[in-house]
Amino acid sequence: MVEMMVVLLIIAIISAVAFQSVKGARTSGGRSEAIAAATRYADAVDRFQQEHGRQLPKIGTPTWPVADEGPVHRLVIGSAAPIVRPYLKGSRAPEIMSKGPLTGASIVQAAGSCPSPPAEGGLLVFRVGPAPNAACGPALTTPNQFSIGVAWHGEYVCTAGDVPAARRC
Repeated sequence: MVEMMVVLLIIAIISAVAFQSVKGARTSGGRSEAIAAATRYADAVDRFQQEHGRQLPKIGTPTWPVADEGPVHRLVIGSAAPIVRPYLKGSRAPEIMSKGPLTGASIVQAAGSCPSPPAEGGLLVFRVGPAPNAACGPALTTPNQFSIGVAWHGEYVCTAGDVPAARRC
């Protein structure tokens, strides 16, 4: 009987250790996906700027109508309705933006101060210049600069966009 209880105790300890390892791997994978999403958004904003004379898109406007779908280019040919071409590769948001820890308000546009990073999951923060140095990104000195900060599990981990190499994703 005692031997059986010892075996059950050992199995319980091994299960607890394995559970923590799997949980840590999922969290680390989600963080990597959030960083990859920020890089994709930064690339999309950069392509938008290249085609629009260094102007920046703004979330919630015709240049970026749906936050998680990224900036778009509207082609108007004749009197027809505009053809909308998204700048994100694959014409859709990264999978992390529609599933998993970044669901909901996954990318927001910040003016001035940064939103508090969520305790669980992640958040991408899009900032345009000029903006002061902040937790979600470095100082942006000109109106054509932008940054996309990555918040993951309660802290800002890196920034994509027009940022110094030290903070770059």
